[in-house]
Parts: sequence; structure tokens; C-alpha cells
Amino acid sequence: MAATNMEKGPHPSLTCECAAAKPLLAHGESLRDTIINILLAVAILGGSYVIMHIFARAMYVRCLDCGTLNARRRSVCRHCAVELKK
Repeated sequence: MAATNMEKGPHPSLTCECAAAKPLLAHGESLRDTIINILLAVAILGGSYVIMHIFARAMYVRCLDCGTLNARRRSVCRHCAVELKK
């Protein structure tokens, strides 16, 4: 009978002795990549917070008495009716 593919083992192009001998990334490289990814995530989140804060300051005024955010175009607070200072 003819031998099947399972009896012959995996195709030679699917195996590599050098890949089996060492991992793709050394321990230090994977740790460095993880730290870089964490720093990148913090930078993206921090940058978006700064941009959001700048736009919020440009669009809203906080009432000094009750702390409610009001649109900059308002002259009196929508919650406590105190005149807003711009």
C-alpha cells in the first residue's frame, strides 16, 4: 500500500529547525515592546484628554455658585439663575 501524508510527517517547508530552537522574541525584547505599547496607549489617552479639556473650556462656563456647566452663550445659570461671569 501507498504511504499516506500522515505517515510521512509534516511537509519539509512547514518545519524549521532554527525556529524550533529559539523563540521569536527574546525576553527583553518582548518586555520592551510591552512597555512601548503601554506608553503609546497612555500618550494617546492623555492627548485626547487634553484636546477634550481645551474644547470644553472653549464651549462651557462653570457656575461659581452651583458648579453647573452652562453654554458660553448663556448670561445666567440654567440651574440656579445666577448671572454668569465670563
